[in-house]
Amino acid sequence: MNQTSQITKHNNLVGLWKRTTEEMFQITNAKEADVIWNSDIGNIATYGEFGWQDIFKQPIGLPLFVEIFETGDLSKWVIVNDTVNKWVVTNSEHKIGLYSACISNDINNIPSYDKFVNQVSYIYIDIPIPSDKTRAFLSFEYKCVGEQNWDFGNVYIAPTTVTPAPGIELDINYLKTDELSNVADWQKEQIEITEFIGDTARIIFAWKNDNSVGSTPLIIDNVIVEVI
Repeated sequence: MNQTSQITKHNNLVGLWKRTTEEMFQITNAKEADVIWNSDIGNIATYGEFGWQDIFKQPIGLPLFVEIFETGDLSKWVIVNDTVNKWVVTNSEHKIGLYSACISNDINNIPSYDKFVNQVSYIYIDIPIPSDKTRAFLSFEYKCVGEQNWDFGNVYIAPTTVTPAPGIELDINYLKTDELSNVADWQKEQIEITEFIGDTARIIFAWKNDNSVGSTPLIIDNVIVEVI
């Protein structure tokens, strides 16, 4: 850490990351006062028995937006649901806290879907990315089994002129992930969105299914936009 010219304690940031990322909960040999924000390299580090250790293995910036769905609703998001398989908040699955967002056709919001009707549903949110930053990232954790090539999730990042409509797939030019399927356990995904610095990124989570077979639909948690 001696290569940096300025290290600033940032306890508010520490508290936020402790609440919202699994990595923070796994730190050992460190006290809260020992966790710092390294303003030069955009990283978080801690002082333990081995000296200064970077907690994250890649550049991590200031969290600009954090969503762990603990309000129990999707009030921050625009919801564009198809007729049957809809985006909801559930307490039956979660990676962080007690809630996550998922596709459901169940009255109790259990992750499930009608496999015998074609559906496309979305949630999206607009995040302005400050012009004084150099890099920006979206990360989230998800699980989704679905049906490969037919029932899966996607993430699109688009300008605010792009508006999802129920039942209609978006232009693939805005697609930022391979299909999210065949993942039975929580997995983390990260997408660089640096091209939206100085602009507003419309972050869109999509679910698509056809009318045949399938398994557990898309579930998401711990959605974070961070900037460096």
